Amino acid sequence: MFLEEVNDSFDVIYVDNPNNPTGQTIALKVIEEILRKASREDVIVIIDEAYGEFMEKKESALGLINVYDNLIVVRSFSKGFSLPGLRVGYAVCGDMLGEFLKKVDVPFSVNSVAAFVARKALEDEEFLQRCMGKIRRVKAKLIAEFKANNYIVSETSPVVPILVVGREEEVDLYRSFLRKNVLTTPGPGFPCLGANFVRIRTPREDEPLLAVIREGVT
Repeated sequence: MFLEEVNDSFDVIYVDNPNNPTGQTIALKVIEEILRKASREDVIVIIDEAYGEFMEKKESALGLINVYDNLIVVRSFSKGFSLPGLRVGYAVCGDMLGEFLKKVDVPFSVNSVAAFVARKALEDEEFLQRCMGKIRRVKAKLIAEFKANNYIVSETSPVVPILVVGREEEVDLYRSFLRKNVLTTPGPGFPCLGANFVRIRTPREDEPLLAVIREGVT
């Protein structure tokens, strides 16, 4: 079990939530278990919530910042707000860790235009709700079609716009999809995944990908 491996030989524990590449979310009570054990061992925990806009606010570790002084939550505007070009992200932590972070000179500063756009994006809750509604509809259709065509499908949140799919047989799934003009991320780029797995992002239009799934891959 993961918690049994946590000890004072570690300096930092890094957790994706929601997970990349599967799109799974980790329940907040599990995150708290990790934080409590890490705190006893004097270990910092970084929760990467790059896809955090795609889970319920009550499941975010942001609500634990004032409870655990060993917690840092990092977020990005690249995913939920669709603003990768801004290169804007932020970290949230308590006062103790904040004093250490202030001493770090970040390699890329955020310009005033990017900062202004990022602040305005945070106000647009309606945009996020529209995105999540569409992702939920499209992803449900994709998962049903993948399963109907004998793909392995990762356990995944219905609104996180990524998932892992695979085949039982030995096949380079990345190249198989690429031959049909579908761009995915190869499984070997992630720990424990072979070439017969890929990460897929929920597409803006679902019909082209649904057609490819029905045709099959070779």
